[in-house]
Amino acid sequence: MNLNLIVLGYGMTTKQADPISQEQEMMLWEKEVVGYDSSAALLNGVFFYNCKLFGLRGRDEHHSLDASQINIGTDDKGKYIQFIETNSKTFKGGLKQKNVENKNIKHYTMRAATRICLSYTSSTLDILK
Repeated sequence: MNLNLIVLGYGMTTKQADPISQEQEMMLWEKEVVGYDSSAALLNGVFFYNCKLFGLRGRDEHHSLDASQINIGTDDKGKYIQFIETNSKTFKGGLKQKNVENKNIKHYTMRAATRICLSYTSSTLDILK
């Protein structure tokens, strides 16, 4: 039965969402879905840029996000924002994964999305303090 489905082409493609284009991202700003003018727009922006830059996917990854996982700093390459993963959907940190490295993502502020994320993160970290 399964062989027949494979022959017919079922299960041969990987499902994935299309990435958001720069035009679509600008539309989010123009329609004030993301922004600094309301708490909803600020929350949407934090969620969107955490997904875009840090690869957070599921609700659990956002829910378990802790301020200590995000570092803002400057080095010889410039200003950056850094995300250090603890646990995720695919990385639980158990004995079978003891040799698996956590995500350690560092973005420098050369790109607009990184500057925006840095601004959002700075705003929310200030609120949390």
